[in-house]
Amino acid sequence: MHELSDRERGWILGGVLARRTEAYHHRLPRAVVAPPEDDDAPGDETSQSIHDLVLAKEAGLAKRLIVDTDRRGSLVDRFLGETDDLAAFVAARAGTASDFGRGIYEASVASDPDRARARLVRTGTVWSGGEPRSVWVSKELSLAAGAGEFSVVYRVVNQGPAVLAARFAVEWNLSVAGAEDTGSGYGFPDGGHAPFSEPGERSGLREIALRDGARGAAARLVWDREATVWWFPVETISLSEQGFERVTQGQALLVIWELQLSPGAGFEAGFSVAIESVS
Repeated sequence: MHELSDRERGWILGGVLARRTEAYHHRLPRAVVAPPEDDDAPGDETSQSIHDLVLAKEAGLAKRLIVDTDRRGSLVDRFLGETDDLAAFVAARAGTASDFGRGIYEASVASDPDRARARLVRTGTVWSGGEPRSVWVSKELSLAAGAGEFSVVYRVVNQGPAVLAARFAVEWNLSVAGAEDTGSGYGFPDGGHAPFSEPGERSGLREIALRDGARGAAARLVWDREATVWWFPVETISLSEQGFERVTQGQALLVIWELQLSPGAGFEAGFSVAIESVS
């Protein structure tokens, strides 16, 4: 899902761009942090002119340059590898233990005056214990007319002859930003908060809110089974008149469940997503 907007607030939530290579990135390894200006300092004719330098607003930006291999969107289905962790998610290396992330789903759509539904189904391969497993995944989206929320029901079935031990994850990418002092950030049911500016993870969650303090609104994701959540700011390195700098393009989240499915057994989990006002 690439398009998600709140028309009432003019909020385009689905507009998270992938991190791509830009033509000017080849200059990034040579970038230096601009020295402070000091008009009283004696001149140094051997030093490089500030106008000849490739400038950066902070040190270490070359190490932060990450390129995505896929377009960013939400409701992206992933099965994590045994070594996948938050760092791998940030580096766009997590969730490659199956062919679901880039797979084509069969789609069907139904609607009536009160509600629209879309169902996507796919049988794919998951690598578990070094062996390929046949797995069936369906997701059904439902949106009521005039509602400020929608729901998704996931079903996962092990179609193979052996037990499937895997971590199933649903990826979300949402265009939410803002500094902590504006009231922006992640909100948790226990009253805890986390900034958008840093990666993080928490286990045992059933919901998370992404608050945009400037808009006075939040996107709240709720699911019906406890899960582990990873998140990080999707940042690219851009070049402005002041030099190279980090630019946040949105927030990426991964909601993760541990699966242990016997042959023919299934797993079901439901999401609801709502846009709400916050003070």
